[in-house]
Amino acid sequence: MPRAKKDGRRINYFIERDVFEEFELFAISQRYPMTTAIEILLEKGLEAEAKERGFQCKEEWLERLREK
Repeated sequence: MPRAKKDGRRINYFIERDVFEEFELFAISQRYPMTTAIEILLEKGLEAEAKERGFQCKEEWLERLREK
């Protein structure tokens, strides 16, 4: 039985080689597919940014951004 398709969006960005190599090493060492690894890192980064800006959680910060 095939897996359900993700509700997602394709991205295509130019990333510095050194940053990509670190990312790739992270994904391989953790045995994550590249998609899973980028999702994990983006979630952690957004959560950290929200807390740094004084919000309780990422969702609160993103809601504020949507209001603007």
